[in-house]
Amino acid sequence: VGMFTDNAAWIEYSKVKVPENKMLGDYYVWADTSKVIQGTDMKRIEYDYGEKSRTILRDAIVTDTNGFYNFQELSNYELVCWLGSDSAKNSRDAFLALRPKLFSGQRPFKFHYYESYSLVNPDATWSDETKKKFRKCKHVIVSMDEPTELLSRSEYKTQMTRFLQHLTTAINDETFPIWVLTNMESPLKTKKLFDPKSTNIPSSVDHPWNEVMREIPVFARADDSDTSFHGMNRVRLLDNTDLSLPHFNTSGEQIIDIYAAVAMRIFIIVGRGVKEWRDKGQKGHVKGDETFPIWVLTNMESPLTTNNCLDATTTNAGRLTASMPSSSLDHPCNEVLREILVREGSDPRSNESSSKSSLLHSRVRLLDNTDLSLPHFSICTYDEQIVDIYAAVAMRIFIIVGRGVKEWRDKGQKGHVKGLTRGNVEEPNFDLVPYDWSSDLATNVK
Repeated sequence: VGMFTDNAAWIEYSKVKVPENKMLGDYYVWADTSKVIQGTDMKRIEYDYGEKSRTILRDAIVTDTNGFYNFQELSNYELVCWLGSDSAKNSRDAFLALRPKLFSGQRPFKFHYYESYSLVNPDATWSDETKKKFRKCKHVIVSMDEPTELLSRSEYKTQMTRFLQHLTTAINDETFPIWVLTNMESPLKTKKLFDPKSTNIPSSVDHPWNEVMREIPVFARADDSDTSFHGMNRVRLLDNTDLSLPHFNTSGEQIIDIYAAVAMRIFIIVGRGVKEWRDKGQKGHVKGDETFPIWVLTNMESPLTTNNCLDATTTNAGRLTASMPSSSLDHPCNEVLREILVREGSDPRSNESSSKSSLLHSRVRLLDNTDLSLPHFSICTYDEQIVDIYAAVAMRIFIIVGRGVKEWRDKGQKGHVKGLTRGNVEEPNFDLVPYDWSSDLATNVK
């Protein structure tokens, strides 16, 4: 089963059956032809684009088998970025218009647009801060229908190939997919194509640049049944010519419906990317990663001679009094730590999780060393015995750190500096370095 519904086409809306028999006009809608023939009701999604309310049919794009894959699991740090000209902006606008109807829980700040009108200098208008932010993108959607310069077929192929080579270096992680959208400009009215030998342009009804893109080696490979994003295979062509070619005059209002259909497909491809990440135990985080453990050590000061415990109900600071619990010989601060950190119903000295939740996040754990320190009430940090106690605590720390590493590796997680990582990891260091699109490709690998 493919990602998208098969056998869809532009059909006059009056011929499409939807619940409530609501009719919105005589224009064409992208619909599942098999359901039109059968007279089956189709799921209608109404959304606002600009000042108008529009309709798109979910069944025409989304399959019952795959749906939107795991789009709902997209994390706050798995940013989706549109890069390109007006066509990229319009694609994102349609996506954001549909978002509240499909995934209202996914906030708009995750979806960025980076304006660019050149394949050679794509960041020409970006500030340094924008250049840094771009390198945080985890999904990249490229659409460049309106470049500033006229390009011949050969120039477009050369520039697009080099652009993609740079892009895979700038977004330097083989698990971060890059999708390039086909050009939606009318092939009969193109204003951006220049060919000094126009008589040699193929007679195809498709836009010449789309023909060229299919010749680029990175796109000339298996169909959508190949779901691998590894290496250059993560650069994919999202062919939307089935949507755009029937409407050669894509400058009219119909273009909004085309962009909306493309946006529905983007929800699907992003959701599929998230599913592939989750299947391999990968999830994006920045700081405060839930897999990074925090251990708190118990206080080793003698409970009988403490100088650091003050109870507001007593005037005898630093001494156990009748107002303090008298049933325990432990330091009062340790008693409080157990109330905060140790899960209710578990052994205070156990590091294993219980079925009841902690007051704090479960990654915050108490390393109880009172079995080492309590037998030595008379010791203080100046006595030699404390050295042996700290050494025993250090041995325990070796063990808990080792256990944490084992848990990471069991889920395929490993930390790297440059962000070539799997699993739950901190943002890469290179996201603070603007990418140099004009330099030799080899010098950008850092």
